[in-house]
Parts: sequence; structure tokens; C-alpha cells
Amino acid sequence: MINGFYSSAAGMLGQLERQDAISNNLANVNTAGYKRTSVSFSAFSRDLDAASRKASTTPPQQARCVLPVPFATQDSSMGVIQDTSNPTDLAINGPGYFAVGSRQRAEFTRNGNFRLDNSGNLVTNDGKPVLGQNGPVRITGNEWTIESDGSIQVDGQVVDRLLIESEITRAAQRQGVPTSVAQGKLEGSNVSVVEEMVSMITALRTYEANQKIMQAIDKTLEKIINLPGRNA
Repeated sequence: MINGFYSSAAGMLGQLERQDAISNNLANVNTAGYKRTSVSFSAFSRDLDAASRKASTTPPQQARCVLPVPFATQDSSMGVIQDTSNPTDLAINGPGYFAVGSRQRAEFTRNGNFRLDNSGNLVTNDGKPVLGQNGPVRITGNEWTIESDGSIQVDGQVVDRLLIESEITRAAQRQGVPTSVAQGKLEGSNVSVVEEMVSMITALRTYEANQKIMQAIDKTLEKIINLPGRNA
């Protein structure tokens, strides 16, 4: 019966982690390129794990305590591409990520809400340079455009090409999935407020159910402890 405490407590902790993911999704519903995180659960038996650690040749006993183990996954589906008419806003249509930072420690993002700094460098809102094939992208001319293939044209001359590279991008390209860049557009988040609210209610109800199970086990144990002793 004590094992029921472990299972219920693990379930409550898992629902708290699920609530954290939902809250983060809702907080980023208007963040360009944000990908929602979902929390799922798998079953884990403490008894079977103990038997495997002992490397026993005898069959393990039937599991007496099964714990729900949460694990987070990211939904990589595309958000809606919106027109902003801002030339420094970029959106990726298809798989792939913008590379920002440095070539040695590049970071990948779908958020194409960029800007030009005082030196003409194309940077993120927090100042990280956007990378091209030749390094950080710098706009030095008067008229510039970014074509659908990521090539950067300044005053009619191609000066660089956006570095859109990751394992996901290369795998998709091998499968024939096209990737294009749209200038003056932003990809919205793929978070649905309605779905997240439904998930939040479900997580709350599941948390409350595990809480009631713990209370029921506690009352049962209290009755057992307080039972009067029997004469031999």
C-alpha cells in the first residue's frame, strides 16, 4: 500500500512539470517562431529496475510499484506565416533554422525578427549576429533584398547567402522537402491557446485525482494502525 504513495506523488510531480510546460507555451504564444513543448508519460517499474541492476538470472517478480515518468517533446510543426512588410523580418517556409551567434558556437532559431545595428550588421533583438556562408551578415549598400534561396543582394550584387543549416534541415532536403526564405514576413508560434487551456484543465484534474488517492491511502493506513490488537 505504501507503494501507492510513490505512484501518486510521482503523478503529482509529473503534472506540475506538465503545467510548467503549458505555462511556458502560453507565455510565448506571440513569440515569433516559438515551438510548443508537450509533456507525455511512460511507465517505470521500481521492482523491475532493481531486478535488472542485480543482473539476476531468475525471472523478476511481478511489479508492485509502477511510477509515471514525464518526458518533454517539442512540436516542430510550422506556425502561420504573417506579413509584416519589415525588410529585416525573415521567415523560413519549410524545415530549417536561422544560424546566429558565431560559426564556432552557432545557435539555431526559427525567430526571424531581426534588425540592423549601427554598423549595418543583421542581428537578433538581443544583438547576436545572423550568420551567412561568409560569416556575420552585413549590409553596406543602399538597396538590399533577400531572395527565397537565402541569397543576399546588395545594390544588385549577390554578396552572401544565409546559413540555414542543421541536422533537421539536411535530413529534410535529402527527402526532397523544399526550404525557402520569405522577406518581410514572420512565422508565428504554433501554440493554440484553446488546446493549451484544455491541457491545463486536464493536468489540474489529474493532479487532484492523485491527491485524493494519497488521502484515501492515508486514511486506510490510519485505520489499520488504530485497529485494536487481537488476543492470541
